[in-house]
Amino acid sequence: MNLNGNTKLADLLEKHPFLLDYLVHRAPAFKKLENPVLRKTVGKVATLSQVAAKAGIAEEVLVEEIAGKIAAQAA
Repeated sequence: MNLNGNTKLADLLEKHPFLLDYLVHRAPAFKKLENPVLRKTVGKVATLSQVAAKAGIAEEVLVEEIAGKIAAQAA
């Protein structure tokens, strides 16, 4: 998976479901992702760039943190 600001949230969470817990704890705005209906509907159209903006996090920072979590999980 090419991880960048255009990555769809649903695609990311489908491939790396452990990231849901990280996101929920990362920013209060992500708490809504605990709702499976919202996650499936919004996640299909929302990009990492959009969710980062919604949470007030720089896109580059969020993508870098996610990449680090994926690398740590793989190790």
